[in-house]
This record gives sequence, structure tokens and C-alpha cells, in this order.
Amino acid sequence: TADADERWFVGSDGESQWVAASLVKMYLEGWHPGWIIDGFATEWSLPGGKDEWEPDVFEHSVQINLTAGYRLTHACLPLLEASELPGGAAVIGIASLTSIFGHAMVPGYGAAKTGLLGLTRTLAIAWADKGIRANAIAAGMVKTRMTAVVQTIPEMNDPILARTPMKRWAEPGEIADAVLFLASDQARFITGQMLVVDGGYSVSG
Repeated sequence: TADADERWFVGSDGESQWVAASLVKMYLEGWHPGWIIDGFATEWSLPGGKDEWEPDVFEHSVQINLTAGYRLTHACLPLLEASELPGGAAVIGIASLTSIFGHAMVPGYGAAKTGLLGLTRTLAIAWADKGIRANAIAAGMVKTRMTAVVQTIPEMNDPILARTPMKRWAEPGEIADAVLFLASDQARFITGQMLVVDGGYSVSG
């Protein structure tokens, strides 16, 4: 069984299929949560000391950041259809500023996060008649294990803070708040959209 605070970290297509099968099994056994599918977030480091310009590394990054999330979401479709939430079921993908801007260091990650936006729009259209909404959050610079090293390098951190009007990095809870909004009844007529949570970075010239 699982409780409300349990988190699973998905690192491959195989793991995403295992998680999906486990969710279906728990649902059939009577565990009926308010479904929020965050199948597109990853704790895989950026770029993990590897070169994403190498085709195998590029493909691995796309698998983790796009394909695995789609497999998980597709496998959970019956659970989403069965949702009785007032605002309907919600698929929420965690996109990135690399969905908006190019970044030479991470071509695979950027391609995956950009592809996530296309997938979000397609799911929104295809599954609307099933009572399922699909949206994405483009998270800005967030204090996580993935970005910890960037925060310690002034040459990388200082330009980020200089461009961000709010002059700080986001806390993980601030991204979670946006997820909760998109999953809530208050967002019941919002689908196919990307919500940018970046402290103003993307609109700063």
C-alpha cells in the first residue's frame, strides 16, 4: 500500500510501467486518491556528468524526461477516467524553461521538455471528452538536488539572479502549489496550457 506522502522516482520506461501497474493494482484494491499524474518530473541530474550531444545519452534523456512520462500516463488512463474529482482528472507535466529557450548544454533534456508541451496539448484535446484535463508547468530555477551545483558557481548563479526580477530561486513548494492549483476544481476550465513559474525570468529582457 501507499500513503499520501509516498513518492516514486521513475528513471526508465521499465520503471514507469512498474509504477503504473502498481497504481492500477492499488486502485482495484480500494485505494482511490485524487489523481495527480506527475509522470514527467525527474531527479536525473542535468546532465549528470554526461554529454547529451552523444546520441545514446541524448536518447536516454528523452526516454526519462518524455517517453517514460507518456507510458505512465497512458497506463493510468483507466484510473483517470474513473476519477470523481469535481474538476475532473488532471494530468500535470513538469516542463522547464528549456521548453521555451534553447540551452546548449542539454539538447536531449531540452528536446524532451519541449516535446512535453506538444504532448500536453495533444492529451488535452484527445482526452477532454473523458473528463481529463492536461496542463504543464514550466518551472524556472528551483532549489533541487539537480540544480544544487549551479547555485554554488557564481559564474552560473549570478546571471540567473540578475535576470530574475524576484532575485531568488524558487522553493520546491512553490512549484507544488502551482500543481495543486491546476489539479483543483478552481482550474476546471483550464486545459492544454503551460503555466510558467519562474519569478519573472522568462519575461525579463
